[in-house]
Amino acid sequence: MLLAVVVILAGLTMYVLEEARGALVDSVGTESVHTAGFISTAVGRAIYHKYHEIWLHGSEASMQAELAKSNLQFDHMEDREAYLHSMNSEWVSTPPGETTPFMEGIMSNNISYYLRTMLYEHYIQDHGLSIYGNIAVVNKYGAVIAMVQRTMSYKQTDAPWWADALEHGHAFSDIIDCEMTNVHGVRVYAKLQDANGNFTGVAMALLDIVAISEEAVYFGRLYETTKMRIVTSDGRLIFSDGAFVAFDDVSDEQYFVRALEETSGYTLAAEGGRERLFSFTRSTPYLKYDGNDWIILVDHDASEVLAPVDDLSSKVLIASISIIGLAIGISHLFASSVSRRVRRLTDATTDLSKGSLDRRVDVLSSDELGQLANAFNSMATDLEVLYDNLELKVQERTAALEKASKKLQLLGSITRHDALNQISVVMGWLSVIEESLHDEKSLDMMRRVREAAMNIERYLEFTGTYERVGVKHPEWIRLDEALTISLFGLDPRQFQLHNGLAGLHVFGDPMLPRVLRNLVDNSIRHGGGITKASFTYERTPEGVVVVYEDDGKGIPDDMKTVIFERGLQAGRKSFGLYLSKEILSITDMSIREVGTPGEGARFEIVVPEGRYRIDREPVASSKREGEGE
Repeated sequence: MLLAVVVILAGLTMYVLEEARGALVDSVGTESVHTAGFISTAVGRAIYHKYHEIWLHGSEASMQAELAKSNLQFDHMEDREAYLHSMNSEWVSTPPGETTPFMEGIMSNNISYYLRTMLYEHYIQDHGLSIYGNIAVVNKYGAVIAMVQRTMSYKQTDAPWWADALEHGHAFSDIIDCEMTNVHGVRVYAKLQDANGNFTGVAMALLDIVAISEEAVYFGRLYETTKMRIVTSDGRLIFSDGAFVAFDDVSDEQYFVRALEETSGYTLAAEGGRERLFSFTRSTPYLKYDGNDWIILVDHDASEVLAPVDDLSSKVLIASISIIGLAIGISHLFASSVSRRVRRLTDATTDLSKGSLDRRVDVLSSDELGQLANAFNSMATDLEVLYDNLELKVQERTAALEKASKKLQLLGSITRHDALNQISVVMGWLSVIEESLHDEKSLDMMRRVREAAMNIERYLEFTGTYERVGVKHPEWIRLDEALTISLFGLDPRQFQLHNGLAGLHVFGDPMLPRVLRNLVDNSIRHGGGITKASFTYERTPEGVVVVYEDDGKGIPDDMKTVIFERGLQAGRKSFGLYLSKEILSITDMSIREVGTPGEGARFEIVVPEGRYRIDREPVASSKREGEGE
C-alpha cells in the first residue's frame, strides 16, 4: 500500500510538472508571437517612412526646378529615344565597380550632393546605420539625373516597376541583392509632381534590409539565447540579429515548414542539434506599403525557457526513485509487524495520498516499525519540501517573467512604441495632407511640422539605443574578433584597415564592439578621404591603451571634447561618440582624442588594470587585413 501511494504521488508530481512545462511553453510562445508582430509592424513602418522621405525630398522646390530643367532639355531633343538608347547601352556595358565621366558628372551635381548629405550620410552620421544603399532621381523620360551611387541602367522606363509607380504613385520591390552596391534590400519608388500636379519624374532608393531591421527590432531580450530573424516565403534568410549569410536557404528547417502552414503561431523544433521554441508571424502592410511575403521569427533555446521546470523534474525524479526504493525495503522488512501500528501507518498514508502532506506518524519505538514511521515522516517531509520548492520556483520564475514583461511594456511600449506609433500616425496623415496640397506656403508649414515630428522620433530612437547600455552583465571580449564582427555592413575597401588587436581581451559591456564600429564609421564619414587606418594597443602606466588612428583631416582642437558630449547639449544631432563614452564608462574605461588637426585623428581608449588580459604581446605589422573587416 505504501509503495502504491509513493508511486501515485511521484506520478502526480511528474504530471503537474509536465503540465507546468506546457503552460510555460504556451506563455512564452504567445508573448513571442506578439513580439514578432511588433517587429513586423516596425519594419513595415520603417520602409514606408523611407519611401515617404524620398518623396518629400523629391517634392522640394529645388528638386522640382532641376527636374523641370531636365525635362525641358529632353522635350527639345530631335531623336530622344535614340539618345536614351545610346547612353543606356554605354551605361550597362561599363563593368560594375567602374564609372564613366558622364556617370561621375551625375553623381557630383548639386542634386546628388543634396541627396547624399540629407539622406545617405544623415542616417550613417546621426543614427549609426547605413539605411540607404543608393538613392537616385529620374526625369519623366526615365533618364537618371541624380544618384548617390551608380545605378544598374541609365534609362528606367523599361523597368517593370515604372508602370506601377506611374499608375499608383508608388512601388515597392521584393528583397533583392544589388550588384552595384553589395547591399541586399528593398527598392522603393515615389512618383513626383510639380505644384500643378504634372508628372515630373520618379525618386527611387535601395533600402538596406539589415539596417532597416536593426533599427526596428531592438526592444530588449526575454532570454540570453533569444534571436530575431526575417525569412522570405521561399525560405531565404534576409536578416538575423546574430551572424548570418544573406539569402541562406533555410527551407528545409523544421521551423520554416511549420511557419508556412499558419499565419502566426509557435512551435518547438530542432536547429543545430538543439531544441528551440520558435514563434512566427507574417509581415503586415503599413499605409501605402502593402508589405512583402516575409516571415518574422523570434526564437529561444528551449533548455533556457524550460530550465526551471526541467530542473525541478530532475530533482523530483531522483527523490521519487530514492523514496520508492526505501518504501520497497521497508515493506519487505515489516510485512509481519503488528497490525495496529501498520494500520496507523496505512491511515497516515491514505491521508497523504489525499493531499495532507503535513501528515506525520508518531514514533513510539525504536524497532523496525519505529524506523518505518521515521522513514514515512522523512518521505512526507521530502514530498512537502518538493511541493513547496515547486511552488516557490514557479512563483520566482513567474515573478521574473512578470518583471521582464513589465519592463518591456513600460519602457518599450509606453515610452517608445506607443509614442512612435502616434508619431507614425501623424507622419502618415501629414503624407496624405501634403499630397493634396500644392500651395508652397502650406507645404512649407507642413514640412516644419514634419521636421518637428521627425526630431521627436529621432530622440525616442536614441533613448531606445541608450537603454541598451549596461543592460547585460559585462563579459570578456576578444577585441580582434569583436572588430571584425562589428564592421559587418560597412565597406572600408577604399582604404587599408590594420587590425592589431590580436591577443587582447577586455572586460566590458557587450555593446563594446559598437564603439569600434563608430570609430571606423567616423573615419569613413568625416575623415576626408583617408587612405589608411589602424587599431593597435600598448601598455602604459594607466593600463592598456587601445589606439585608433587614421590619416584623414583630423579633429579641430576646439572639438576634441565636444564630440563626446550628448548631441542636444553640444548643438549637434549625432550621438555616436557620446554613446561610445557611456558604453566604456560602464567598466571604468575612458576615451579621448589626441590627434593633430590636419594629420589625422587619434582616439585612445584607456583600459585600467584588472579590466584586460593579453594572450601575447602585440607585434607590429603592416600586413593589410582582409577585405570586409
